[in-house]
Amino acid sequence: MQLSARGDRRPRRRQAGIGGYEVTFIVRGANLDAIRKNGITLIAMNGEQHVARDVVATDRYDQVGAQDIVVLAMKAHQVEAVAADVPKLFGPETVVVTCKTDPVLVLP
Repeated sequence: MQLSARGDRRPRRRQAGIGGYEVTFIVRGANLDAIRKNGITLIAMNGEQHVARDVVATDRYDQVGAQDIVVLAMKAHQVEAVAADVPKLFGPETVVVTCKTDPVLVLP
């Protein structure tokens, strides 16, 4: 899943997306359908939950344009499949954050 934020760095007047920022999720299959239908649930460290319903969800990199921040959150083996499309999200000041979601191997 790629999480992208677009727009200026200040919250918008209308409480859109998450924390007042326009947020776009680029996802596939059942996850795409679920986010479009139900929004996405954010769980805080204290367990408090918030459902963000006013978010954009798509599977088309070419439809969202340059983003301020791109968060790549996927398993390592999935990176190659999106490597050619992710640059479509980049502008001159885009920040990219990578989050490898593979389980960590802990040896005794």
